[in-house]
Amino acid sequence: MNYYELFKIPISFEVDQKLLTQRYYALSREHHPDKFTLKPTESQSESLRMSTVINNGFKILRDKQNRIKYLLEFLGVKFIEGQEKVSQDFLMEMMDINESLMDYQMDPDPQMKESILKSIEDIEISLQDRIAPVMADIDFDNPDMEALNAIKDYYLKSQYLRRLRVNLIH
Repeated sequence: MNYYELFKIPISFEVDQKLLTQRYYALSREHHPDKFTLKPTESQSESLRMSTVINNGFKILRDKQNRIKYLLEFLGVKFIEGQEKVSQDFLMEMMDINESLMDYQMDPDPQMKESILKSIEDIEISLQDRIAPVMADIDFDNPDMEALNAIKDYYLKSQYLRRLRVNLIH
């Protein structure tokens, strides 16, 4: 099921969060299982199925990273779970941050933590600034595979940075 169609919002890497939330609540009310308790079993089952689809769609579309991956897959870009890798150049850029992260884990220092977070944030902003025009120019009816692969690369790098941030905070 196409979650963009389900929520009646335009296909895009950016979504209107307020509109998405409004459509989510409307669909949730319409298909809520409590409304089907006196209906036939088939209707009850369909209500439960639709509630699950609605909840999954909302979860995916409200989170930028989930939305990017979903949209890339929808457009035909393949992801092989556990085998996707970021470029070697990017990993070389991350060496200093990883070393700082290891130092921080051995000897936690609030200033070091803030410095690492700032470095991650700077890289995220730089990546976002470079990919934003590519995302904005995608023709969803006839997507350019080179652009989609650039967005996939952005997604993988963003996921890497997200994991670094989680490791730092926890």
